[in-house]
Amino acid sequence: NVHAVATELGPAVEDHARHRGLAHVSDLFPFLKPLDLQGRRREVSGHLEKMFHILDGIVERRLAEASTSKDKRNDFLDVLLDLMSAGKIDRDNIVRTFMLDLFVAGSDTTASTVSWAMAELLRNPSVMAKEVIEEPDTARLPC
Repeated sequence: NVHAVATELGPAVEDHARHRGLAHVSDLFPFLKPLDLQGRRREVSGHLEKMFHILDGIVERRLAEASTSKDKRNDFLDVLLDLMSAGKIDRDNIVRTFMLDLFVAGSDTTASTVSWAMAELLRNPSVMAKEVIEEPDTARLPC
């Protein structure tokens, strides 16, 4: 049931996107990254596992449908599953990850991109200085 999957997957994707967009101490101080002081890695890992569980259910249902019916949907998942059945791609490393990328890519991409760009500028002061010089109207930018 598409509605049930959307109801379950939607909040998980939103939580993941929200946590990806949060500021991390390790963005400013990369040497702190291994310590996971804010527990963000643990939180994101939990969201990923939840999303992978949901996506695995989708794959399992589709594989069950394929074994009992000759009708194919001929959608992108069918193409991935055909490649998987032929041994050309791996389920865990390709199918799961690609499906996750497709779902996550559609959520909050602008905010995530801006957060990433700002973190990179903060980590690279020389690049930040160059950007400030290139933008002559910084005084008129909205705060």
